[in-house]
Amino acid sequence: MKQVIKEQSDTWNHVAATIDPASATFDTAIRPLINVDNETQGRIAVIAMLRYASPDQLAREASDAAIGLLRQWDSERVARKDFYHLLKAVEDKAEEVHFEDAKFLKSNIQQFTRGGHGRLDQDQLAVYLGRRNQIDELRQQYNRNYRNDDGGLWLSPDELDGVPAEDLARFLGRQESTDVSTKEKAFVRFTRADVNAVLQYATSPSTRKKVHVANERKVPENVELFKQVIELRDENSRLMGYENHAAFRLEARVAKTTAWVNSFLDELEDVPLRKGREEMKALLEIRKKDFTQSSDSMPPWDYDYYNCLLQERIDVKHGQISEYFPLDYSVSAMLDLFASCLQLRFALLTADEKKHTVWHDDVQVWAVWDNRAASKDKFVGYLYTDLLIRPNKHQGSQSVNLQCGYLRQDGKRVCPATILMSAFPRPTTTGCALLKHSEIVSLFHELGHGMHDLGAEDSHCFDPWTPHAP
Repeated sequence: MKQVIKEQSDTWNHVAATIDPASATFDTAIRPLINVDNETQGRIAVIAMLRYASPDQLAREASDAAIGLLRQWDSERVARKDFYHLLKAVEDKAEEVHFEDAKFLKSNIQQFTRGGHGRLDQDQLAVYLGRRNQIDELRQQYNRNYRNDDGGLWLSPDELDGVPAEDLARFLGRQESTDVSTKEKAFVRFTRADVNAVLQYATSPSTRKKVHVANERKVPENVELFKQVIELRDENSRLMGYENHAAFRLEARVAKTTAWVNSFLDELEDVPLRKGREEMKALLEIRKKDFTQSSDSMPPWDYDYYNCLLQERIDVKHGQISEYFPLDYSVSAMLDLFASCLQLRFALLTADEKKHTVWHDDVQVWAVWDNRAASKDKFVGYLYTDLLIRPNKHQGSQSVNLQCGYLRQDGKRVCPATILMSAFPRPTTTGCALLKHSEIVSLFHELGHGMHDLGAEDSHCFDPWTPHAP
């Protein structure tokens, strides 16, 4: 990462030292910045990804430290008034450039203006950027705490009555043989899959409450970090002249103001709430059979359980549905759909072909090829999948850009690589990993992002690690 930062900083310093605002053009002042971003983005993404997926603790820590260095460099870059004036000078000349070039310029100017340039005096700017650095550090610590959390609850099989056999077997398989207190108990981790299994199926309301409350209270050290981030964001937003942080964030979104958002929500409120009350009434009717008191309310730890019961009444049985969607088959079928729609061909790499490019044995790699008649067998890029849960891996599903596609200075294309990452329960000794309906939807959604990464033929990478005001 230090080498990446050096390459970027050397380029920025060279432009600042050799180009003045009066003579600056897009090609002399901006094009070098685009080129260095393109050339370094892939290395940044590979290093950053290791925080989420590497099984090696030292690699995760090194990745986290490297991203800290990158954020520090981003902070130094956004603090430069000379570059703000240089960018504005190029914008004011209104050269006719390719729309991607124009977007790059606009995006960079926005980073500087939202970094306080053109709005704050020098003293205010120092305060503002200092707070931004604090926010970045707090966010990094918050995310680190969350990633490293491996907490959970030890529960007896009786407490887990009703939980599907495959989930219970997974919980019981984590017994600590050296700890007498956990003998014959099951360990429910604070992961989405484990918590959902208990909240949806455990028949004991006290168990559901215990798991829900404990899960909501995990990583308690993050509470103070969260409070500090909220306070610092509010202070910075007001210093910039905004009513609050929401107003600051919305300025760069499609919905430009908090007033518009509130008005839009008010318009939507009537119909969804009316429908929601009708659906909640049906759940409460089922709950009345179990509770003679307080049956007019629905605690958060009971909602999923009674919603499952309601669906079973209309013969929706998620456990049986999942039997039709084994993980490997589902991924293969999804790729077949995209291959048909987008005219692509996916070729699975062998163990020997992928062995020097993966970070864990779970990872599979597909080479993606264009299957259209006019460009048949043109290489498109690589799709990686890392779908099974393991300790210290990011929980949930996400699409991770590993290398943006772009055009090199010599006109040759660098092809993209992207990761479909999730944390589904691992196969058991008695069966393969199965997907619930909601997991299929989530996986399909994230795979769509990956297809966008692979299908885009941009000139610039539009680096996802480009700094944005925290």
